[in-house]
Order: sequence, then C-alpha cells, then structure tokens
Amino acid sequence: MVTITDRGTAVFRLFDSAAQRVEVRGSFTQWHANPIAMHAVGEGWWEAEAPITPGDHEFQYLVDGVRWTTDYAASGVRLTRLGTWASLLY
Repeated sequence: MVTITDRGTAVFRLFDSAAQRVEVRGSFTQWHANPIAMHAVGEGWWEAEAPITPGDHEFQYLVDGVRWTTDYAASGVRLTRLGTWASLLY
C-alpha cells in the first residue's frame, strides 16, 4: 500500500515474509536508475518513504532482485505492454 503524507512524501509498505531485499521502482525513479530501497520494519513488513513529484506515476516492487510485485492497494493498476500489472500513484 502507498499513502501520501502531509509533507507530500509517499510512504510505501509491502508485506513479504520471504523477502531479503525490496526496492520501489517506477516512473519517478526512472525504473532502473534510482531505485528506492525499502527497510524491514517488522515481521515481514517493508517500508520506504520518498518525495514524489506531483502527477501520475507507475511503480512496482522488486523483491530480491528477481520478482516484480504489484501493489493492488495503490491508486489503481494498469496492464503494461509486457503483460504485467503496474501500480498507479496519483
């Protein structure tokens, strides 16, 4: 899930009890150029907070460098040209 704070930052949260490393990647990180590392905050929960410019964005979580995960609790999802679901953030 992702929420926008009063400060205008986005807080990303993901539950994955098997994950060793999680990153947020999206249009606001140029997908591969500037990933946002998430940190473990409890049993299976991961979190990151980052400034996001106003506008429409797409993102996914990359788990352990190999598994893309969609956030269905985001502002919506969109089927990509690769046949995967991207999370939407407005």
